[in-house]
Amino acid sequence: MWHEEVGEAPLVVWRPLETGGVRRLQYLVSIGPWVIPVGKSYSEETHLRRAKEWSLSLGAAMVPISLARVEYAEVEYVPTAVPPIEQARLKASAMAWEKLSARGGVDREQIRAAEEKNVLHA
Repeated sequence: MWHEEVGEAPLVVWRPLETGGVRRLQYLVSIGPWVIPVGKSYSEETHLRRAKEWSLSLGAAMVPISLARVEYAEVEYVPTAVPPIEQARLKASAMAWEKLSARGGVDREQIRAAEEKNVLHA
């Protein structure tokens, strides 16, 4: 019986890097389940989002009120090499084994034992 599966891992990962450009603010006022945005929100693809939230609740009978200050910083995506290619190979191999195990009927230990047996007899 033959089982085959493929695992892929990147050699380069794109990471966000702040450009140091314009920072933008947005405030969110929450009263109970309603949220009122004050200011524009920006895409998470082009901006890094940091939020600070303050809440006020005056007992169970009162509606909770909160204020959030959201800061958006411009980002640029830069390629970052994954450390040694061997690490990418290990991730890809682990992913392929997971896929095989999920299929069922494949026992990694039996395959290792068979491989060792074939190496010893070769």
